[in-house]
Amino acid sequence: MVADARAGLEALTTALTRYHVDPGYTARIDGANADWRQAVEHAYHLGHQPLPAQTEILGALNESMDERDVVVQAAGSMPGDCRCYGAPGTPSSTT
Repeated sequence: MVADARAGLEALTTALTRYHVDPGYTARIDGANADWRQAVEHAYHLGHQPLPAQTEILGALNESMDERDVVVQAAGSMPGDCRCYGAPGTPSSTT
């Protein structure tokens, strides 16, 4: 499609207003999301000793933040894990 970005998005939005996926597909996705939320919740509360696991730190961070808060990080495993395990306001943590 070649169009002005706003006009193109508005046209696509209008064209897709009545589009819905198959209910079976929606149910599978909802189930997968519920399984992932359960896995994340488990990873957030491992009880690792003597020091907490990285996922426990991410859990404490996510549980203490408001959905408007922003995390700024340097390179390393934390940024990727933070995104993987969800941050406030992201679908992996709020859906």
